[in-house]
Amino acid sequence: MNRSQVVFKAIDIFGYIPQNITHYKGVACVKDVAFNKSRDKYESGDVYYSEKAMKLCKEQGKKMPVILNIHGGGFVMGDKKCRKSYSSFWAEKGYFVFNINYRLAPKAQFPEYLYDSIDALNYLEELNKYYGTLDLDKIIVMGDSSGGYSAAFVAALAFDDDLVKTLGTPEVKLKPAVLAPFCGIYDIDTLFDNNIFPFKLVDVTAETFLGYEHSDEGIEAIKKYKYVDYISPMKFVNKNWCPTFIVWSNSDIICTNQGQPFYDALVANLGEENVGKFTADGFANNHCFHLNMALKISKQCFKAADEFFREKLKFEDVLAEAAEKEKAEKEEAEIEKAAEKEKAAQADKN
Repeated sequence: MNRSQVVFKAIDIFGYIPQNITHYKGVACVKDVAFNKSRDKYESGDVYYSEKAMKLCKEQGKKMPVILNIHGGGFVMGDKKCRKSYSSFWAEKGYFVFNINYRLAPKAQFPEYLYDSIDALNYLEELNKYYGTLDLDKIIVMGDSSGGYSAAFVAALAFDDDLVKTLGTPEVKLKPAVLAPFCGIYDIDTLFDNNIFPFKLVDVTAETFLGYEHSDEGIEAIKKYKYVDYISPMKFVNKNWCPTFIVWSNSDIICTNQGQPFYDALVANLGEENVGKFTADGFANNHCFHLNMALKISKQCFKAADEFFREKLKFEDVLAEAAEKEKAEKEEAEIEKAAEKEKAAQADKN
């Protein structure tokens, strides 16, 4: 493994427990659903959903909004199993979650690296043939760190046919209704200019992910890379993009100064009403702070994101409706019980 793979592997190991310590009841998980059997085992995802929400949707003929989640890991590491709690959280809220793996660099480099995320998005049609409860008009494409980059790039390809032709990627058949990148990379030039990581970690990661030759020029060698003008999804934001909720830390030491410029570009094209954000400050709230799900700031972040999703998707919350119905029935039963008790007491007096 090169130094980039070693660093991000360590992050996976030490981050696994704090990021997956929270458990959610009533959430079903179907592991390793292959979404493209033509290549290899890494092209699979885990399905998460609330058993109660699934049952209610089938009984009432309603649909569930869908989240396609793309894990991070510096393009070279990471695994869907590291997002178990995260996926379960959204499933408990009533979303159908497809949390995917994909080929990592250097096995798959840009732009082939994006193929698996596109294939997984398109595969939701097949999943719906089995479950029958997915609302394919209400898909959220979500990702963190390098997964945030992938999510943003899927949106770029979904809303720019010329970019699909230029890069030769698969067609994005299902359009995202909402994009939700968390602490991602959106402008490669800014990343190189601002990153403070030692040991030339960014240089090595870029070489591994993009596939250009290592040279004494270091990061300057990227200027000769054939796709140099196409590697930053922020460059392709246009007025056709879907509403977007973006999360970043102003103290991020990995994806430094990525969030605000991307937010500004989105607002310029979509208007403030279609762009939501959540930001964090302080060294303790650093890169992908939201994944430590027991923290107060993470809960605040998820609440803001969930509210944005529900507003933009016009989310029919079968779980909330059921809870309200159960509450009303319980109150009615208590009133009837109190009335019977009063009637019995009156009878005793007589």
